[in-house]
Amino acid sequence: MPRSLRVFDVFVASPADVSEERDYLEEAIRELNQTWQRRLGVLLNLIRWETSVYPGFGEDAQDVVSKALPKKVDIFVGILWTRIGTPTKRAQSGTLEEFETAYAQWQEDPDSIRLLVYFKKSVPDALDKIDPEQLSKVRNFEKSLPARGGLSWVFDTAEEFRASVRKHLSLAVQDLAGKPEREPPTDSLGRVVDVSAALEREGEAEDPDDHEGLFELVDNWGEGMEVVVAITGKFTGTFERLTNSMGRGTEELKGIDVKTDRTAAKRVVNSIADRLEFLAEVLSTDTPVLEEAFRESIGSLDKAIQIAPDFGKEGVDSIYESRTGLASLKAAIDGSMDTMESMKKTIVGLPRVTTRFNRAKRNAVSSIENLFRTLRSASMQIGSSLELLERLHGGS
Repeated sequence: MPRSLRVFDVFVASPADVSEERDYLEEAIRELNQTWQRRLGVLLNLIRWETSVYPGFGEDAQDVVSKALPKKVDIFVGILWTRIGTPTKRAQSGTLEEFETAYAQWQEDPDSIRLLVYFKKSVPDALDKIDPEQLSKVRNFEKSLPARGGLSWVFDTAEEFRASVRKHLSLAVQDLAGKPEREPPTDSLGRVVDVSAALEREGEAEDPDDHEGLFELVDNWGEGMEVVVAITGKFTGTFERLTNSMGRGTEELKGIDVKTDRTAAKRVVNSIADRLEFLAEVLSTDTPVLEEAFRESIGSLDKAIQIAPDFGKEGVDSIYESRTGLASLKAAIDGSMDTMESMKKTIVGLPRVTTRFNRAKRNAVSSIENLFRTLRSASMQIGSSLELLERLHGGS
């Protein structure tokens, strides 16, 4: 461990419905610390009310929580899904009260804190447990952020959140590391917060030498990208063929007098339904494979970016070479998303002619939307990885 260790406090605020994401945040911080302690002399100290708050009395429970936490932090992470949380005497919820405290710190000194706010967009399995009033408050809060100068981040799964927040923490720490070190963290009573427990926990973490090395990570990145490129290319070909065949079918249908030749009309309609069913089957089968391959591949690249400086300029230059392929992949994904949007509009605009045809339409649209969410996440994560590569290369 470096003789001088700089600690950045990370405070997480969220209602109970994103507990998995909170655990993933802790896991991401633990992984980053294993590299940063040794190489950068930096430690992220995660502050969660579960581990940082003790019993007490105040105006309400949230007041007890607030008094036990540091008055200022370096990074605020807010995570929201369907619930805004329990109201306090000062705000709509404890989570929003904690955000307002962090936001006030940012207003006073924008260089002193980084605000990372995330919104989960997937639909819960138990729809009957959604509170419409709570969900409405979450959406209103999300809509209010742009006017306050905020850019939030959306995600669909906990795994996607873990990948995104890991990169965002990397970028935030690089920004903060260039700022003057602030005074030791204190709580609302002015008492210095003891981070020795966090240091002790990090000291007990797994030995980083037991983890994958640079060569393995680069290989994993390359192998995963081959799968991603292959599947993305397959999707592109499928969409092109479907577009052409649907165009021919639509033209053929226009030339048929439906009133006098319903048999011919049904033949064309069933032919289009066949293609829509084929599309839904291909996408539903390959989208999860694409998602898994991308997650493992981009995760390996991000870890390689973290340890590349251990190999000096040669290591940095070597990993930076992946930028060209990564940028090309992002451009291809963005282009595929445009194609999918056009295809979705075409399918939605098709007439509802038979039960089978309507079902095929619905399944095709649903599969396109699932793929679109996966590619949107991939594009956003690639953008963050490209930024990490630029920061790494610029600082080498």
